Amino acid sequence: MNPNYIEFKKQRELGEILTDTFAFLRAEFKPFFGTFFRIVGPFLAAMIVALVAYMYFIGNSFNLLVQTDNEAAGFATMFVVVIVYLISIITVYTLSQSTVLHYIKSYNKGQGVTDYSTIKKEVYGSFGALSV
Repeated sequence: MNPNYIEFKKQRELGEILTDTFAFLRAEFKPFFGTFFRIVGPFLAAMIVALVAYMYFIGNSFNLLVQTDNEAAGFATMFVVVIVYLISIITVYTLSQSTVLHYIKSYNKGQGVTDYSTIKKEVYGSFGALSV
């Protein structure tokens, strides 16, 4: 058991909620964000690449000086980029929420000690249910 363990399931006033929230973040900052970025990080990087591609294609679509020979191919490429970007946003959002929830679940179950492999398995296992 962790000596800085914070019990989540107890009645608190607003001031105590804020105090315990910041105490949890102070005590679990490195382990939480380490777990978060190990699970969500690759998908976040892919989302950033998709965002850059999206910005590039959308920016060029408004450039009236650029003339393309094949406008249908340009539109199809832009459509694919937009779809990939939207899928990546949904994936990152879902994985972020799931990672936070499963980290807190592991924290409670282990009385302040978390298990990365269990968190990762549960996050990927619940991805389909949470993304709907």
